[in-house]
Amino acid sequence: MRVGIDVYPVLSALDKEKLAASGRAESDVPSLGKSRKAATLAVGETALSRVLNSSPIMVVPPLVLVRLQRTNWLRSNPRLTLPVNLGLILGMSYIALPLALAAFPQRQRISAESLEEEFHGRGGEGGMVVFNRGI
Repeated sequence: MRVGIDVYPVLSALDKEKLAASGRAESDVPSLGKSRKAATLAVGETALSRVLNSSPIMVVPPLVLVRLQRTNWLRSNPRLTLPVNLGLILGMSYIALPLALAAFPQRQRISAESLEEEFHGRGGEGGMVVFNRGI
C-alpha cells in the first residue's frame, strides 16, 4: 500500500484489435504508474473477501454439529463427532471459498478521476483504468 499498485488504461475494442494486429497482448501495455489509492482499495477488498470466506466456515458447522449431537445417531456413535465436524468444515469450505473469491473481480476497473491527480485524464476507454487486485 505504501508503494502503490500498477494502473493500466482500459483498452477499447479498437485498441485491442490494433494490439493483436501488431502481435502484442494487453499485458504489453505500459503501466500509467503506481497508485496508492488503488492499492488501498485492492487490499480492502481482499481483506473483505477473506472475511466472507471464513465467516460461514466458523458459523455453520458448529450450529449443524450442535443439532446433530442431539440426535440418537450421534449420541450412540460419539466417535463420529470429529469426522462429522471435519466433514462439515470441508463441505462449507467448498461452498464458501468460490463465493468469496467471486465477490470482487481480480482485475478491478475504476475511474481515473478517483485516483491520484497524476492519473486524471489519463484513463482509457470512458476515463477508466484497471489494476490487478490479486487473490
